[in-house]
Amino acid sequence: MQRLRHIFIVLSALSALSAIAADPAPQGQDVWDFDSIAAPRPAITASQVTAKQIYDMLAAMIEKWNAHDLDGYLDYVWHSPAFVLIEDGAAINGWQELSDKYHRSFADSNNMGHSNLARVQIRMLGPDTAFAISSWTVGFPRTKRLVVGTDSNYVQRIGGAWKITLSHSSQLEM
Repeated sequence: MQRLRHIFIVLSALSALSAIAADPAPQGQDVWDFDSIAAPRPAITASQVTAKQIYDMLAAMIEKWNAHDLDGYLDYVWHSPAFVLIEDGAAINGWQELSDKYHRSFADSNNMGHSNLARVQIRMLGPDTAFAISSWTVGFPRTKRLVVGTDSNYVQRIGGAWKITLSHSSQLEM
């Protein structure tokens, strides 16, 4: 119960941060430039086109996970000591620390399971920055476990490619 309470608090805080992170949308407009489960809009904006590129990057990242290509998966993360991931209340500082942790955790790539994106919402903060919320599941057939989670990511265009530069992940085993 304590873990559910923690997840609720974190998700509430992230929701508030997303509202603060960018200027409010004009009245009557959606705050998301891309929502993977929303009906398509009749007029496409430049922000929506860019947000779709970020969605495609996140989807490709999941494809790498499902192919058990851990290095390919990690390539979508900013290769910098300044990268930060908060995962279940612990901070991972730097791409190398993340890579080391994931390679230890998934030394046998067959233990990576299979992931699905349930929903992705993206808000463009500028031409080269965005805030993305991804809801996902990972099934682990060997152990018959299912994990559901939500990530909030700050995404930046670096060297012409979209990279996750700051991330928060909350997850719950079902």
